[in-house]
Amino acid sequence: MTEIAARALPNAARRLYDELVQTTCRVGGTVERTVVVAITEGLHARPAALFAQKAGAQPVPVKIAKTGGDPVDAASILGIMTLGAGVGDEVVLRTESDGDDATASLEALVDFLSQEVVA
Repeated sequence: MTEIAARALPNAARRLYDELVQTTCRVGGTVERTVVVAITEGLHARPAALFAQKAGAQPVPVKIAKTGGDPVDAASILGIMTLGAGVGDEVVLRTESDGDDATASLEALVDFLSQEVVA
């Protein structure tokens, strides 16, 4: 489903769609979250810089990759820019850490990627 089609869904259907595309996976000490980029300009320039700043402020290191792509350090502006992640692209956030800090860190970054407009 495209991001434009997802926006046209009623609120209840939109929440269900969001739950399906924002999945959490735990494997050993690794935690992953999959999310669709909602930022209208994608992860380019200013949004990439703000995302890297937010990732760097987290208590655990996080990697980001487009689905099926190579992961890069989420705190690296250049790494994020090389992803070429645009609106509607699915990305995977991953940390080798486990526990509450890992979950909270990924949730903060998912929240950032889920907004349409970066303030």
